[in-house]
This record gives sequence, structure tokens and C-alpha cells, in this order.
Amino acid sequence: MQTTERKLPQLTGIQGFLLLWFGQFISLIGSSLTRFGVVYWAWQETGRPLILSTLLLMALLPSLVLGLVGGALVDRWNRKWVLALSDFASGLVTFALIGLYLTGNLRVQHLYLMTLLLSLFDAFQMPAFTTTVTVMVPKEHYARFNGLRNTSQQASRIIAPFIAAALLAQFGLLVILLIDALTFLFAVSVLPFIHIPDVEGKEQTFQKRFVDELVFGLKYIWNNPPIRDITLILAGMNFFNAAGFSILNAYYLARSNNSEFAYAAGMSAYALGFVLGGMLMVRWGGPKQNRVRAAFLPLAFSFLLGNTTVGLGRSLPMWLVSTFIAAFGLPIGYAIRRALVQSKVPPAVQGRVFSAEFLLVQAPVALAYIVGPLLAEKVFQPFIDNGTGAFADFVRALVGADSAAGIALLFVVTGLCATAVALSAFIIPTVRNFETLVLDFDEAPQSTAPAAQTAEAQAEASPTEKEHAEKTPKPMRS
Repeated sequence: MQTTERKLPQLTGIQGFLLLWFGQFISLIGSSLTRFGVVYWAWQETGRPLILSTLLLMALLPSLVLGLVGGALVDRWNRKWVLALSDFASGLVTFALIGLYLTGNLRVQHLYLMTLLLSLFDAFQMPAFTTTVTVMVPKEHYARFNGLRNTSQQASRIIAPFIAAALLAQFGLLVILLIDALTFLFAVSVLPFIHIPDVEGKEQTFQKRFVDELVFGLKYIWNNPPIRDITLILAGMNFFNAAGFSILNAYYLARSNNSEFAYAAGMSAYALGFVLGGMLMVRWGGPKQNRVRAAFLPLAFSFLLGNTTVGLGRSLPMWLVSTFIAAFGLPIGYAIRRALVQSKVPPAVQGRVFSAEFLLVQAPVALAYIVGPLLAEKVFQPFIDNGTGAFADFVRALVGADSAAGIALLFVVTGLCATAVALSAFIIPTVRNFETLVLDFDEAPQSTAPAAQTAEAQAEASPTEKEHAEKTPKPMRS
């Protein structure tokens, strides 16, 4: 008797990506619920701010350290399987926490381990999801769908705290953990109904040694001056932006006499600004020309009129408006910049390249989490308290002289610095002329096969050859 194999119907293209995005969005809500719940639980158990900052670093460092490994493997593996296994493994971690909680054995150390493992899985999931945009969405919609992704991340942070607070008050941490586990399973359950195309010819870009795969993305970026310089600008902006906003919560609390309402309103204003900016990006879709200008002007706008005025404001309404503005331009600028680079880098190497980019632009954020609070507490606040002369008087008139004035000055200084870095995109020739210096990957005269060879050849070129290569406009090859 002959049997016919039945296959599940699968969505592809934009419809498939929207289903994939929805599954990941539901998973993000669950993760945000758990993040709120475990932070609250840890604070109730210890009352130590250091615990919370350690959790923050635990969430970032594994993705930085292992991001290159994740990117190299994502380019080799089936991306749907990477997404499925990452979500499934994250669900198992949550079920383990449920078991510890039910048996009364949950400790802060377990939260460290949980955060570390989830960040580890994210090192694989992030490049896998990022690269699906290129293979599932038409090029003219890259910016729109990058904006959709950015919006979902912040929207989950608006929705989750209110839901989590209600669930904690009514049912406790257990129900939050159960919901989170179910959202991971939901994200996995939609994957069989989605077709994510594989990249043809990707095997020809693989390196002989795995260590060469790990550094491939770094070499690719460094040996392509336009991509290198636009990445370094993003790294600089991220550093100055994160240095201030790493202690935004402390700023709101210190200047409002520890008002929970002011703190919640400030966090909501930031998330709302990000979501509305992202929705505008989704509706607009980004420009077809002058994309460098369209990317960096909104960022400079947010840094100058948002970040700096957070520090200059003296009332809650002013802080809320400034915080909203500081967030509004970010999803617009980031989505357009991401789409611009996605259109230039061949899909066969995007996992490695974007993982390397993530390392380069997020490592400064980790540093900013340390440098920002130290500058505010050890440098700016003592200057405001003890400084003499006309300049010190001017600064005190500008940002105040209370216990939060050091943080306010930090926002002003880092906001101005971030603005200057964003505007440098219009001065640096390789970034200003990015669109003409680098052809789109589907317009390059060669196939994707020589990408690895090109990067390796540039890495080994003599200084004279490198100088000549950098002065000669040429297409990005894969």
C-alpha cells in the first residue's frame, strides 16, 4: 500500500516573516514578564542594588563573548532550527526555575545562572532572526520590518510591567514563570508553518578553520571602510547614550523624592517614545535615497533635544517630554541604518558579520554601564558640590546643585557627545558616501562565492594595497 507524505502548509515571504515576528513578540512579552518578576523577587530577597546591576551585566556579557560563535554557526546551520532550539532551550531554563521555586530552593545565584543561559541562547537567536529579514522580505521593506522588530521589543516592555505587577500581587512569581514558559513553546509551535529560505552557495564562504570563521565578521567589517566607519559611529553613539540612560531610573527617583509614580512614568515615557517612533518607521518604510541622512538626523535630534534636556529639566513634565524625545528617534535611525547595511552585506555571511557588529557596538554599552555611574558620582557630583569659580556657578545654574545634579550633568555631557558622533556621519567621507561606495549585494557583478576570499585577501594585503583599495570605490562582494 502506497502512502503519501503530507506536509504542513507553510507561509513564506512577508506573510511568513509576520508569523515568525508574532511568535517572537509573544515570547518577548513572556521574557519581559519574567524579567520584571525576578528583579522584584531579587530586590525583595536582598534589597541590594548591586544584585540588579549584576543581573544586567549577566544579560549582556555572554551575548558579547559568544556572539561571534553564534554568528559563525548561524551561517552554517538551518536558521529555523536555530530559532526553534533557542526558544526551546529558553523554555527549559524557565521550567527549571519553576521547579526550584516550587521546592523552595530558588536563590539569587540561580537567577544569575538563568540570565547567563538566556543570554547565551540569545547569542544564536539574535543573528538568526536578524538574517531572516534579508531572505524573507523584499529589499525595499528592510527598514519597515526592522522598525517592526524594534517596536515589538519596546512594546513588550510597556505591556509586561503592568501585567506582571497585577500577576505578582494576585498569584505570585509562579504564574509569571508558567506564562513565560508557555510563550517560549508558542514561539516554537509556529515555526513548522513558516518557510525560511536557505542561502544558495553559502558553503563557498566557509573557512577551513573554525577560528577563521570567528574572526571573519570582524575582518569583513574592518576591511570594508564604509561598513567599518558606520559601525564605529554606532558604537560611539551607543556608549554615550548608554552612559546616561544606565542610571535614568536613579535620576527620576532622586529628583522626585523616591516617587514610584515618577519612576514608572519616566520608564513608560521612554518606552512609549520608542514604540511610537517604531510605528512611524513601520508606516513610512524609510526613504529610497539619502538613507545615511535619514538614519543619522533622527538620532542627532533625539540626543540633542532629548538626552541633554533630561539633564536640564527641573520638573516631571519636562523630564517626561525629554525622555520621550530621547527615545523617539532611535527606532527610526537604527532601523534605516540596519536596512542600509543589510542591503550591502550578502546573506551568506550576514550571521558572521552582524554578530561581529553586535560585539563592536554593544561592548561600549557594557563599559558605559560602569563609566556612566562613576562619572556622575565621582567626578560630576563632587565638582558641583565643591567647584569654585564662574564656570562652576554656570554649571550649577544649568543643572542644579542637589544630590542628582551629577547625573543631570552626565546627561547633558553625554547627550552633546552623542550628538557630535551622530553628526560626524555627514563629515566622514566613507559614511557620507556610503550608498555610492558600496553596491547592494544583489547588484554586485560577482556571485556570493568569493566573499571569504575577498575578505581574506584584503586582510593580508600590504599597507600600500590596502590604501589603494580604500581609495577606490568598489562594490561589496560576497
